[in-house]
Amino acid sequence: MIEIKNAFRVLNPKSVRQNKASAPNLGALVVQKNMKTLIYYFL
Repeated sequence: MIEIKNAFRVLNPKSVRQNKASAPNLGALVVQKNMKTLIYYFL
């Protein structure tokens, strides 16, 4: 659940401005998870 909240924080511009240090790392994690789901979906 914490990871989901962090994902929404990355999507929210205001919170991204507040958390510039953690935003890129969380964004990378979200992208990796989305890529995994896309790969499984197309497989």
